Amino acid sequence: MRATEPYSWTEVLEFPDYTKAQRRVRQEAAEFGLREGYVAPIVGLRTGTAIVQFAGLAADLGTHARAELRLAAIYAHARIRALSTTGRHAPPPAPLTLRERECLQWVAVGKSDWEIGEILSISEKTANFHVEQVKRKYNVATRVQAVVQAIRAGAIQP
Repeated sequence: MRATEPYSWTEVLEFPDYTKAQRRVRQEAAEFGLREGYVAPIVGLRTGTAIVQFAGLAADLGTHARAELRLAAIYAHARIRALSTTGRHAPPPAPLTLRERECLQWVAVGKSDWEIGEILSISEKTANFHVEQVKRKYNVATRVQAVVQAIRAGAIQP
């Protein structure tokens, strides 16, 4: 639990603190074909320590293979964390109204609020209001970000 460097199951057996219960777990794992393993601790500043384990029949790993597994563990852990937090805090954005889509489509081709107002026969202020609503719905700071999010969501065409 305190290790920060990767280690193999065999290396752990060399420590005197390895309890009988821990040895039993290893023996039972071996009965299911998990004879050797490699543990990569992932230390987080706010999340504590997580571990990623690789196990199989044998793990006679060289320095290069250990480095590759450690890197794979770091990437796997980061991806799992990203997947586990995606969407948990932010509900999907509200759908855009027809007018918001129209305004944003014109923003995408570089039109100003005044120009959008002239094209759609609305005031500059109303055009700006619709663009700001889209930014709020997509939780973005700029018009460009709003356009990108709308294209990704399929709300407007590139």
